[in-house]
Amino acid sequence: MNTFEQKMKKAKQKLIIAFYTAIFACFIVFALLVMSTPASAGEINYQVTHDDIVSALDSFLAENVTYSNIPYKLYSKQIMDVVTSDNQIEIRIVDRIRGKLLKSDHFQAILMSNGKTIRRFELRGYIGIEVPVAIASRDLLRGESLNGSNAYEITYRDLSGSAVRMPIYECDDIADLVMRVNCQNGRTLDMTLMEKPDVILRGDRVIVFFENNGLALTMIGKALEPGKMGERIKILNERSLKTILCKVTGDGEVEAY
Repeated sequence: MNTFEQKMKKAKQKLIIAFYTAIFACFIVFALLVMSTPASAGEINYQVTHDDIVSALDSFLAENVTYSNIPYKLYSKQIMDVVTSDNQIEIRIVDRIRGKLLKSDHFQAILMSNGKTIRRFELRGYIGIEVPVAIASRDLLRGESLNGSNAYEITYRDLSGSAVRMPIYECDDIADLVMRVNCQNGRTLDMTLMEKPDVILRGDRVIVFFENNGLALTMIGKALEPGKMGERIKILNERSLKTILCKVTGDGEVEAY
């Protein structure tokens, strides 16, 4: 191969190398431009998920719950799939029935974008408020006293929708009560399940206090029926054999009417 042909071959190789180098350089420049160019507002994709709705409802309750000192717990089923928009999405929670915060079907979530509603739907979960109540820690029998640490315990329970009408919130409320009916272990204690114990039993000898012409007198009588504090029961005057109606004022003490 002569000198001229060698020069042409080298020149051809240089041209090929320069061509591919230029293509590679163009690719690099294009990639840098794409990476450095900010996306336009229409290319940004905003989304709202189920968890976003739950969080919005949680915040709403924290601001509006009637008894803010009572802890509440949020229960919810899957509400929705992901909602997307090219613009920022605002979540608004609406109380469908004012003043009632214990059922989420009373709430509506509204998704808004640029001042326009893009989605509106009901919440399908429910809101439960957990409060500290007394729970039977074992099976309790009718007539059994609750004045014992092993009879009950205080724990948090959700009572929304519960049949419990008068739950016990403080231990002191039931320290001097007895069970009116049998109660199973784990049941929420209700005031309707309990009663005050009898301080006087049928057949007990009792001191009867009464006034006669301004004088305070006492006598011994016999209880014809059991009685709780404040109740009226029949007492037999064993001297006169007359029955008198008396009010229970203490252990073994009554006051004649």
